[in-house]
Formats: sequence, C-alpha cells, structure tokens
Amino acid sequence: MSSPVRAPCARSRLAVQVACLSVLLVLTTRLAASNFKVIFSGSLRTVDPALQNKFHVGDAFEFGISINTADLVGYDTSGNTSYKAYNPYFKIGNNYSGVSSVDWQYGVFRSGALQHGGTEQGFTFELNNMLAPPVNGFPLTDTYINVGFDRPLGNPVYGQTNLIGPAELLSINDRSVVLQNSSLSYDSSPNYKYLKIDINSVAVVPEPTCATMAIMTAVLWARRRPRRSLDAT
Repeated sequence: MSSPVRAPCARSRLAVQVACLSVLLVLTTRLAASNFKVIFSGSLRTVDPALQNKFHVGDAFEFGISINTADLVGYDTSGNTSYKAYNPYFKIGNNYSGVSSVDWQYGVFRSGALQHGGTEQGFTFELNNMLAPPVNGFPLTDTYINVGFDRPLGNPVYGQTNLIGPAELLSINDRSVVLQNSSLSYDSSPNYKYLKIDINSVAVVPEPTCATMAIMTAVLWARRRPRRSLDAT
C-alpha cells in the first residue's frame, strides 16, 4: 500500500534534479563554448557580364566557417588573431554552392589600435581551393571574404597583443559591417571575372560541445526516470 507522501517527495526530487542539471547545462555552455559557427550574409553587388546568365545583382549570398578557439594559430601586436577555419562553404541563391577541398584554412580576425588614435577591426579569409561548378566553362579560382566592423573586438592597445577569444568573437553579433572587399573570381589571370559581394551581417553562433550534449542527455534522462517510479506507486 502506497504512502500518500511518497509521490510529492519524488516530484520534489525530480524538480531539484532538473533544476541542478539545467543550471549545469547553462554554465557548461557558457564556460566551454569554444566551438562557433560564423555566418556571413549578404548579396551580390556586381556581376561580370560573362556570368550574368547564371548570377544576378541582388542574389542572396551566404558564407560560413566553423572554428574552435582551441585551434589558435597565433596572434600579434597588430591585432590579428588567426584560427583554423573548418568547413568553409558559400551559397548563392537556392541552387549554387561551393565547399572546400582542404580540411581547413586560416581565418583571421583583427582588432587593433592605431598609432595615432582609433582602431581597425574586421575579418579576412581567402582560399583558392573551393569546389564549385564552373560557370559558362569558367572555373572558380578564388574566394575572398574581407569585412570591417564599426567597433573594436575587446580593448586593443597600440603595440600590445589583443587575443580575440570567445567573448570577443561573440561581440561580433553586436557589430555592424562598415567596410568590405569580398568577391568570388572565375577564370584565370589576367582574365578574372568577378562577383563582388556586399556582406550585410555577421552572426557568431555557439555550437554544442560533447560535454554539453552529455549534460543534455542527462537532463532528459532525469526528466523521464522518476516518472516510472511515480507510476509504480
């Protein structure tokens, strides 16, 4: 015969378990959020006449990379922080895309103080080894993303190193793109045919780590396990 107080106690234990695991999940996500997806969104500003039967001014453009701040390549007194940029890709409209033929390429975030005042901040990526369908027989030869932000990432001091870590990367979500020089080029020198790109926004999105996924699984398990006990009382 079941005691009338057992079910409330079981429910209380369940509530405490879920609350504790939920707090742990939030803390782990914030403290160990070293994996990020960085997404650059915009549109085509100009299209070379030789490519206009495939692309049009205003076509949507997206470029993305994945980075792990543990894969730091280096940083310097000019404000450059270089990471391994994994899985670079781009998309134009709904039916054209490119992916990388190499495991990673350098992605350089910059935020430096200038000698005579002011700051300079942005991001640069360039890769010749992107795989995409040729257009009118012209192969893709270069992918170049270069943008500048309206405010610094962190607090750079002239002549000192300024490591751009997780907090500084997340601050990009609060920055506006004010300078840019991004393009895709087709064909070969000296006959390059360009798609010039306007990047309108950059989003830095934390990606779940293995530890975070394990805690999420534990939360789900804690939610389900006591219910079987309650049903049995």
